[in-house]
Amino acid sequence: KFVLESKAQLNGELAGVDSELNKVTYSILNRDKLIKEKEELDETKELTAICMAELSPKTGILGDVMNSFIREFVGHMNSIISSVWTYSMEILECRNKKGDLDFYFPVLVQGKTEPNPDVADTSGAQSKIINFAFKWLMMKTHDLTHYPLFLDEFTNGMDEVHIVRMIKLAYDMVETERCSQLFMILHQANQFGSFPQAESLVINADNLQTLPDHYNTHAKFS
Repeated sequence: KFVLESKAQLNGELAGVDSELNKVTYSILNRDKLIKEKEELDETKELTAICMAELSPKTGILGDVMNSFIREFVGHMNSIISSVWTYSMEILECRNKKGDLDFYFPVLVQGKTEPNPDVADTSGAQSKIINFAFKWLMMKTHDLTHYPLFLDEFTNGMDEVHIVRMIKLAYDMVETERCSQLFMILHQANQFGSFPQAESLVINADNLQTLPDHYNTHAKFS
């Protein structure tokens, strides 16, 4: 009886040990699996890091391609700016001190030894011509010149000389068919004089001292 009871007890303990052994064996297999997965993930991470470095839009292949486009794009913007602006104002390439693309575009204005850090730091009038050049070139680059060009108070903050030159540029773009149609919102009615064939829309005639000879002939308020 003692032997049988001892055997039963030992069998129970053996079953428990066997269960623990199975758990340990499973843990070891799971550990080995996780180690293998970690090694694979580490390799993938390393390869991904290499790929990202090579394709980086700041320093890699994409950066080189974008730099070529940006250099040409900025060159065209400066051509438009110089056709209007009476003093030198040049948008510089967006490279930081390390030589990497940072997508901030400094602007060097005549008389300054250091450029403004970015186009956003220019004056109101200067930003108008920069925005105009950017808008027009984006339309041209994306083959959208068959869409109307919308200009909302695009001469605000400019002196008389620059207003005249900006209006002339817009007029020349229409005359040379570089845009299919032009919509301008202005608060100075005399600026429409450069567009004798344009249709004028006056929302509130009480706010103007000088009215166009003909206006609201193509539209009616009700």
